[in-house]
Amino acid sequence: MLKLRPCAWILGGLSLWGMFLFMSVPAIEAHPLQSEPVNHPYVFGFDQFYLSEDPDEHLAQGGLLLLAELRCTACHRPPAAWSSRLEPAPGPDLSWVGSRMVSDSLWRLVRSPQHSKKGTLMPGLFTGEDGDAEDVEAIVEFLARRSRPQSEMLQMPKGNPTSGKQLYHRIGCVACHEPATDYRPPAPPEGTEIEKPGLASVPLVLAEAYTANELAAFLQDPLHIKPSGRMPSQQLTSQEAADIAAYLQVGETFEPSIERTVLQIPKQGVKRGKSVFIQRNCQACHPLDGIDANSTSPAPLISLNAKHGCLSESRQSGVPFYQFNPTQRRALELSLSLVKNHSSSPPSYNALDWKLSRLNCYACHDRDGKGGPEDPRAQYFSGTPLPSTPGFHPYPLPRSLDGLENTLTDTELLNSLRGRPTAAGETTLRMPDFGPKNAAELFDLFRHHGESR
Repeated sequence: MLKLRPCAWILGGLSLWGMFLFMSVPAIEAHPLQSEPVNHPYVFGFDQFYLSEDPDEHLAQGGLLLLAELRCTACHRPPAAWSSRLEPAPGPDLSWVGSRMVSDSLWRLVRSPQHSKKGTLMPGLFTGEDGDAEDVEAIVEFLARRSRPQSEMLQMPKGNPTSGKQLYHRIGCVACHEPATDYRPPAPPEGTEIEKPGLASVPLVLAEAYTANELAAFLQDPLHIKPSGRMPSQQLTSQEAADIAAYLQVGETFEPSIERTVLQIPKQGVKRGKSVFIQRNCQACHPLDGIDANSTSPAPLISLNAKHGCLSESRQSGVPFYQFNPTQRRALELSLSLVKNHSSSPPSYNALDWKLSRLNCYACHDRDGKGGPEDPRAQYFSGTPLPSTPGFHPYPLPRSLDGLENTLTDTELLNSLRGRPTAAGETTLRMPDFGPKNAAELFDLFRHHGESR
């Protein structure tokens, strides 16, 4: 089987770029983590708990989650009464992105995020109009220059992909990410068919775009680059991080961008790249030193039209395009109506449930009957047997969060939220560290019993 990398711009007319619409670059045999493509922005909490047949009232809550997680409110200011709930998740830190990714990988991601990384939350900003190729090149030149000095780069050890494969499937990565087709969880008896879990994030695009050393460094400290907490720290040693990185990059080889090569775009210069970066409002999600995050002023949230602009079903020049599916689009439309109709007096909500949803805590844990791993995914948690396979010693699943605030001391609770276990258990799962800010917020919410706000 060949892995095909789509190389396409969605173009409205004939141009040189149009020739790439149907091009694919054959590469190597597919990595076992390859999965069915997700053709919409993938937000775990939304896909897990909101369906097209849900009543409007419920689906509107999912739309609010999308508004926050897709960082809509980073550009479109919400009413003051909604600002706390709809605080945008911080975007990835691009300070040293030139050290992590080669320029061709950056070029592919900037010019068409959805084709480069299925399920990405990053919108497309370019439609293939005249001048777009030069604008992409300018942004890439600007970002590629943001490199850490070689003397300051963390040097990671050589990784062992076999060890990485075991770690990836046993410490909890598969709670959010795709399990491999060539890995069998230890609990089910031989011959038992392994049911494929539902949708999950696929980490391969990141692995393909990063250098081996920088991928390992990212896996050891993901919060440094992605401070939102959606990718928490699994507190890996340097060797463990290198092993998982090596596994994710099994068979991967760097593929230069054919489009960029064929177009032979003239150098645009770092100064122009910074100007285009600001013009496209990239700094709203990716703050950078020397750039005012509020240098542009898009329309406030309550003035948005759910049929136009970012929410339009068709691409428009200069307007972010997210490739929403119909359920997401309906949820966003309902949530915008909710915000507009209650701009000064938002309905009350369970703040703890909201925070747990935004951090994907429900991928592993349950509370009040919500969340926890589905059976096909639970079997990867250190060999936890399914109900249909009795007689196997069960390793404990992640604990329920019901009553957690009543069973742990302040120190135990805070340590737990920072990934410091309070007692040894018969499991290889690791409680991740969500960072000091997220841990402090969760601690406060648990201590207030998740009261509504």
